[in-house]
Amino acid sequence: MKIISILLSCCLLGCANSYYFVELEHISSIQEGKPFNDNPETSTDILFAGYRYRNINGIYIDVGAGYETSNDLEGTNPYGKIKIGKEWSAK
Repeated sequence: MKIISILLSCCLLGCANSYYFVELEHISSIQEGKPFNDNPETSTDILFAGYRYRNINGIYIDVGAGYETSNDLEGTNPYGKIKIGKEWSAK
């Protein structure tokens, strides 16, 4: 219910664009993990596909499902992802 409330709030803040996305995400420790070191650590590679909502004010929401390819993350496939953020121009 909270996600629906957030999406509706963002719609009221300005014009919106929506996209489908596919991404490969690698998560690891900078000090311990590859490609920087060979120390033991837990890292993961996840292939995500989902839906992205972005309005003209730079607010975005990603909702997706992913499949882990490295077998280092606890739990079983598929994995869920919800990402909320704000972007600014570098100009």
